[in-house]
Amino acid sequence: MNTIWRNGKNVAAPVHQVTFDSKDGDEDVQVVEEVTFQVPELYAILWSHEQILHHFLEVLSVLKLKRAETERIHKGIFVGMIIIINTILCVNAIVWSEKSGLKACVTEILTLLISNAQTSLNMPTQQSLKTQVERLQYVSPSFEYLLSWLQNTSDAAELNKKWDLLRLEMLCFHALKFEAEMDILDVINTGFADGKFDNFDKFNALLKKMEKLISKLTRHDEQETNSIMQWFVQNYLNSFAFDCKNDTNPRQISDHFVETMVQILAGEKVIHFEVVPNDFTKMEIAIQFMTLLLKVSY
Repeated sequence: MNTIWRNGKNVAAPVHQVTFDSKDGDEDVQVVEEVTFQVPELYAILWSHEQILHHFLEVLSVLKLKRAETERIHKGIFVGMIIIINTILCVNAIVWSEKSGLKACVTEILTLLISNAQTSLNMPTQQSLKTQVERLQYVSPSFEYLLSWLQNTSDAAELNKKWDLLRLEMLCFHALKFEAEMDILDVINTGFADGKFDNFDKFNALLKKMEKLISKLTRHDEQETNSIMQWFVQNYLNSFAFDCKNDTNPRQISDHFVETMVQILAGEKVIHFEVVPNDFTKMEIAIQFMTLLLKVSY
């Protein structure tokens, strides 16, 4: 069987080989064409994926990686870009089926970055921990954008769990004024490994641990300790327990947690809560209920 090659005249790298049957009916001849692209087409590809690439570079900028991890990321980026180009330039049905490959590459890289970020929080000094947490918070919108883009993939749920655990660790270190209290990491990774933040018992256990650490930090100043704990409760409820920012796939909240929060809001003494909510915390709980009701009604 004879093979005829048609090479593009443009100076560009081959992207995908497409095999055609000869139109003259000669079954012994196949035409193999190398699909090529020009520089303007490459710019068009980059422009059409501007947001993804922008946020991707943001999250990459936050970490110092080991050589092996860097090589894995470089490989993932290269494969991801090849898949982007294949997807846009090739009309072959096989190539279109590779669309999910780009998201798989991004998922693998984000998993590595989040894992590395969690490890990087084991900082020996207050200033180094503060710098790292603030940098992570700065790029949080980019993480959120990419996670939203990946939300329909098979690994999205697990990736979101890892990201939520990292966010909770950052919140705790903020409340602790970036003191390197590494015991709190064990509490978070053990108690919230399932990614559920609407378990009242786990929430109460976390508050108990945080209150102990914060009291030590404030030298047992009850007023300051209570002020920090109120702030922590408000942010936990807003960012985790009642987190409904994802309209297409909202977090499910257990009835028991909602009922318990209603009882606390009403001032009932039927259940022990580590933090007696002040007016601002009660207002935060009420606002979260209103937001939740509005989303359910629509």
